[in-house]
Amino acid sequence: MQIRDCPFLLAVLISRIFIHSVLAASKPWHHICIIGNAQSNVDATRSHKMWNNAYPSFWYRWGSQSNEWVESLPPNLHFIEPSNDANGSVSMTWAQGISFLFNTVKQSHDCEYFFTHDDDLYFSLAPTQQTSSSSSASISNTLSNILLQHQPAVAGFPWAYGDKTYAGMKSQTKLQAQHPSVNVLTGFDSGMILYHKSIASLFIPYSPRGEGGFHGNWSLCAHFISLFAPHTFKGAAIRINAIQYENRVSISNVPVRERKRVHKKEHKQGLTVHAESRHPYEFTMNRGYIQFLTAGLWNRELRWGREMRAIDLAWDVESASSAETYSAEGIQYGVQKHRSFDKWDMLHRLADFYDVSHAALSKSAWIRDNFMDAELVHFMEKRHEDGMEFCFSVHLFTQGSNWTAFSALWTSISRATKISNPVHIHIHFDHQESCPDPPLETLMRLQGLSSKHGPVNVHVSTRKKGPVRSMLEAWFSTNPKEYAIFIPHEATRVSQHLFQYSKQMTSTYLHSPLRHSACIGISLHPIQADQSVVLENLTTSPSLALAQIPPQHGFIVSASAWTRFVSWFASLSGDFDPMVFEGFSNNWSADERWDKFLMRWMVERSAGFVYPPGRESLVVRQNGYSHFIPLDMDTFEVEEKKSFWRQATGLQFQLVTDGLSFRNAESLKDDDSVIGGLSRSILYPHSKQLPALNSPDLSILNHQLRPVKDINSLKKYARISRQIDKCTLILHVEDRTRTSAARIQYYRSHPLISSIQAIWNSRENSSLLHESMPNATSSTPFRIIEPTNNQPLHRFSQQILSPEVLKESACVVNLDEDTDLHHEDLTDAIRTFQKMKQYSQIVSIAHPIVRYKDSQRFGAAVFNVDHLKGFNSFIRNNVHLRLEEVGRCVDTVFVSYMERKFPGVKPLVIHTAKRVANMDGYSQDDAHLFHQNISCKKHPLEWQ
Repeated sequence: MQIRDCPFLLAVLISRIFIHSVLAASKPWHHICIIGNAQSNVDATRSHKMWNNAYPSFWYRWGSQSNEWVESLPPNLHFIEPSNDANGSVSMTWAQGISFLFNTVKQSHDCEYFFTHDDDLYFSLAPTQQTSSSSSASISNTLSNILLQHQPAVAGFPWAYGDKTYAGMKSQTKLQAQHPSVNVLTGFDSGMILYHKSIASLFIPYSPRGEGGFHGNWSLCAHFISLFAPHTFKGAAIRINAIQYENRVSISNVPVRERKRVHKKEHKQGLTVHAESRHPYEFTMNRGYIQFLTAGLWNRELRWGREMRAIDLAWDVESASSAETYSAEGIQYGVQKHRSFDKWDMLHRLADFYDVSHAALSKSAWIRDNFMDAELVHFMEKRHEDGMEFCFSVHLFTQGSNWTAFSALWTSISRATKISNPVHIHIHFDHQESCPDPPLETLMRLQGLSSKHGPVNVHVSTRKKGPVRSMLEAWFSTNPKEYAIFIPHEATRVSQHLFQYSKQMTSTYLHSPLRHSACIGISLHPIQADQSVVLENLTTSPSLALAQIPPQHGFIVSASAWTRFVSWFASLSGDFDPMVFEGFSNNWSADERWDKFLMRWMVERSAGFVYPPGRESLVVRQNGYSHFIPLDMDTFEVEEKKSFWRQATGLQFQLVTDGLSFRNAESLKDDDSVIGGLSRSILYPHSKQLPALNSPDLSILNHQLRPVKDINSLKKYARISRQIDKCTLILHVEDRTRTSAARIQYYRSHPLISSIQAIWNSRENSSLLHESMPNATSSTPFRIIEPTNNQPLHRFSQQILSPEVLKESACVVNLDEDTDLHHEDLTDAIRTFQKMKQYSQIVSIAHPIVRYKDSQRFGAAVFNVDHLKGFNSFIRNNVHLRLEEVGRCVDTVFVSYMERKFPGVKPLVIHTAKRVANMDGYSQDDAHLFHQNISCKKHPLEWQ
């Protein structure tokens, strides 16, 4: 990386390189240096000799002094004790001991690799490597030769316990067997790792050391290593299958059942102490620390560590140049140059998959030692300017029926300002037979298009897909750095600032530290005026909003969100009609509107799109009335609005480095928030001016476009939307007991009925119902509600409201035994209810046979279960209302209650049934038998 206009920084870098080369020349060079913790001198000596005295080893003895005696110590085995001032009389933890040795040894020895080593490990050649001529020297020779051949950044060994325990590692069994010598590194035990000197300080001192409130001294550190080693270095992080090891003092050696049943386990200050281990484990903190680390991933669904599967290994093992045979002597005497890992390349590797300003890296010695604050700022901004952070795929759709409109769209895209990020354009041609132009002619026109923005690909469907399939099959990506720009309609034109806006908003809300799981994309146009009840505050204030509605004319979406949405859609049954509670999208056709499904998915996930304010839009429909106007930066007269759009398109970017100075280690050592104490707005200056999603400057709107308190407030709408998918049917039985079983069985097969509650007001025993029930099985449950204490039940009784009913359904079908409904009429009535913008009305069903003289009476109706709860609560609180005297007029009393609860709202929406489903053998000619001439005018609801 070049650092522009910074001669002082360049001078500092040159001086660093000079000092480093002078110091390195004065130290003895070693290919491998072992650094390890040992309980005793005997354990350390045994571990050292196991490698045939081939490598110098340095040990911290944490156990107490004993009378042990070692006949003679090898000359290259060293015991290093910390000064009493540094640590007092308390033994250091595993992480502290390794860090102490690492910092001490590197001052006096030039070690190409640091090999962290425990004293309870027994290494040997793997069975695939053993021959009749194998000797103890073969282990060290094998290790040295593999390191010289591949020159990795990090090297680990097969973790036998993980290979047979964890699903991810078990899935790699065949893959690892195909590479008996060396393969890529995934899950591993952190106690025995080799680190190249150029990158060792990324891991040592071990993390966490207070980041996120976590402190790792024993086993917790493994998670940091298993995340950053494989994903940062990929093929340069290797697993040495040729050498195996046995860990003879480990909790893993005890079967889980025996471990839990026999052996003692204690918890002290968050640590788990087992009788089988010499050291405590930090198991209780694993879940929290893993979540903390995952929060910094650009793709939070990325598997890492022991969860990685064979399918995740998209890289191969790297080797040193095949043109040269390396040797330790050649490297030692400068004849050959060992591979080193450039700090800028490493920083790019980190930034590709991880947010380098995340607190998990805030105490990284490697970052602090290699980069100044100003260098980090320049690095992040250069990545932004060069478009290295992410890429776009643009998706356009045409049916070939309006070439003039598509040509205008293409012209506007061609005129849009080019950005540095890679852009791929995809045109989806879904040919219609009614198209005036021959399909071959249209296809040739499309294939002849080229763009300054990037390559153009044309996708032709051999059969007509329609709008839903065209959209949902257009893009499926697992690349966390790819974002899609969708323009669903060809009769659209785009602003010249389309790509500038897309880059800036994606940098801020989708691919940046400010991102939030609730934001799945960015709208390219404001909220439409006809979608909202009250939008005056949004159209006049230059501020953004996160709204739980799908953009209709253009949007940006992340790969992970779109992939989850498409996968969810594929899991649905073919007849599923997605509804949301009191949502305006309920009236859309599920056959024509793909965004109806997206609306429901967003409500289920408590997610939404960020919308720009006002009327300025990045996309404008060409035909018909449009509330929007194309964004043109030169036409703004109001400075506040102009300032907002300059921020949203990145045109107002200013890199602020004032006040940055060379770091003071003492002042920053307790700062866990970010790298080197830098704020994220400095490391990511392109996102500095726009509000975060949890900021009061950004409005949060639910799927009804009503403001809510915060993002968490969106969660409640997922449950109530699922509750209107089906309704509870309440069947009032009084006289027609002999046919009730067939009636219940008929409704149990209806796809929109979740359960049936039979109110049994008959004098006959309810066992008749069970006896006459057909043997046919059904997944729709039903129960019988019988009177208690000789108190008759009415159609709206409190007993209906069981916990199951309240949990599973928000709508009720109230049905009298006289009023049999055909499945189609019942479906239409439920759909009528679902599509109402507010559930403050009753869908009353006018029956072809059962007719009522009183217009406020009904034999069948659909309504919100909350009204049933409110009605019964009102009756309980008003003892003068004697419903037993009302008799058959209880439905009129219920309508009167609704009139008073929702003044000014017509209580009934009449749905006329078209067909007859009569269980008692009557026909439409017998309608005179069912005329209900009872007048209910004498039973108005009296309010206390």
